[in-house]
Amino acid sequence: MELERSLTQLNTENYPRWKFEIEAILEAKDCLDVVNGETPCPSAGDGKIGAWRKRDALARSIISRSLDDFHHAFIRSCRTSREMMDSIICIKEQATVSNKLLVSSEFHAYRSKAGMNVASFVAGLNAIVNKMESLKIVMDDASIVGKAVQCLPPQFDNFRESWRLSAPRFAKLTDLTSQLLACESDQVSRSMQTQISTGEALVGRKVGSPSKNVNNKSKYKDLVCWNCKKKGHTRSECRSNKWVSSRLRDSEGKQTSRGGFVVRNVDIEK
Repeated sequence: MELERSLTQLNTENYPRWKFEIEAILEAKDCLDVVNGETPCPSAGDGKIGAWRKRDALARSIISRSLDDFHHAFIRSCRTSREMMDSIICIKEQATVSNKLLVSSEFHAYRSKAGMNVASFVAGLNAIVNKMESLKIVMDDASIVGKAVQCLPPQFDNFRESWRLSAPRFAKLTDLTSQLLACESDQVSRSMQTQISTGEALVGRKVGSPSKNVNNKSKYKDLVCWNCKKKGHTRSECRSNKWVSSRLRDSEGKQTSRGGFVVRNVDIEK
């Protein structure tokens, strides 16, 4: 019952997966041989006909519940599970020239898109390969692997070169996928280490950089102020009251001298 509850319903997009899962469930229920015709219906009067009909009914029930309304309309006139499966296969696997050309064009135009990781990239390529197989287009492993290596994104340029130099002769897509996943993991680790190192460098630079005040103090540590006779600053930076008051007097004198009148002692005759 658990297998039947988890049935994948056939729609316009998932035929390869549906076919794979439905065949596995039919085999688990011991009725796949009835569906594919390996065990034909016994003749009338044969004692095995009752058992065969039960197995055929179970297969028809499984297939029927795995179809959406659109595809279910094509099997309602079928009398056996084999007729039902043949009808679905005839609809979904029409190996016409136009369909083959479309899928072949899709395969050759496939590229890695921005934001794709290795898993999604390989999954997209596998989906196209499954479509080609359903249309009876034979693709050898070397062609599939070569296509995958060819359309890798730029961050895998070094991997592409090393793979072409040292790849096994009969490599499959699964072999390439495992190597790509390892390479992607290394790239993520290096990126994280670079970010951590950059952050530590910025923090260290901020903490360890001396302030301007410290530099100024070290610059004047041996100088003696002419005003207060103390070390560590110049007269212009001196905070002594004597120097401040003298500067104020000088500034007032300058302001007074800028006026337009000069007062002198003049004898005024009466």
